[in-house]
Amino acid sequence: MASTQPPSGWSFGDSRLCAIDLECHCRNQSFQEFQQGIERAERRVTEIGLASFDPRRIRLDHAGERGVNAWPFIKARNYAIKEHRHIVGKNHPVWCKTGNANDFDFGETRWVNKAGIKKTIIQQIRTFLGDRDAKTPYRNKREVIFLFFDDRNDCDWLQSLGIDLSKELQNPRIIDIQDGSLADRIAYRLGRDKISASNIMSYLRFATSHCHNGGSDAVYELRAFIAEQTLKDSNGNTYIPDIRTHPQLDIDGKPVVAHRAAPFESLNAPQLESDEVEMTQVPSDEPGRELPANKGPWGDLADYL
Repeated sequence: MASTQPPSGWSFGDSRLCAIDLECHCRNQSFQEFQQGIERAERRVTEIGLASFDPRRIRLDHAGERGVNAWPFIKARNYAIKEHRHIVGKNHPVWCKTGNANDFDFGETRWVNKAGIKKTIIQQIRTFLGDRDAKTPYRNKREVIFLFFDDRNDCDWLQSLGIDLSKELQNPRIIDIQDGSLADRIAYRLGRDKISASNIMSYLRFATSHCHNGGSDAVYELRAFIAEQTLKDSNGNTYIPDIRTHPQLDIDGKPVVAHRAAPFESLNAPQLESDEVEMTQVPSDEPGRELPANKGPWGDLADYL
């Protein structure tokens, strides 16, 4: 019997992708309490960012280097809760970074009343899937993969708004990018158990703008997942991009021209300042032991947390 799966080449087959990123105000919580899992903070969701991709729009072998040719087919939205506009930055712990809800790089942020946010988000997801009216029966027959970076927190925050993806949609699957093969390779390189989303962007050499904006972060995380699909060797193993062959890309997917302020003056002949660390390419089966514990290939890792 012939396979019903289209020959798209993507490892996720014909499944639609939808990345979700939530921004949350963590009022009155210390970093120690956060590390210990103490739930003392008043957590209120301020933004929900969505980014979707349909693999039927472009095949894997046409996606280009690091999947950049798939970027124009990503659709994105950012929603912010009106009632929580005033609390952003108020009594917010300094260790937890916040962004500006209106700094959405891929469209305009829509401000929604808290009472209507659940309906709005579900309607938007169904629109991405081809269902134009949430009042009609759900008719999408394709699997939907929801992408998160640390799905436990985001799923908990969604449920605080009454949104349970497993109940709202008939065929969802959740993937945590933080547990993916690319994140594993980078974590191994750095000698860590877990890494941040910005660590992945740094190693992918993807420029970002206005991080900690829900919609922008959803796009960046979806791009990272797509890139991971393209970074496979002949044995199907994921590899980390090589600085010598993978130029940094701006948010539009165009190569960034090296300039004086960049950590490396030239991709072929890096000029190191006194506080920079030279990086050598580490084979995929060896840990990155030549990197100091507090340094990454582009500088101090604290810059990317």
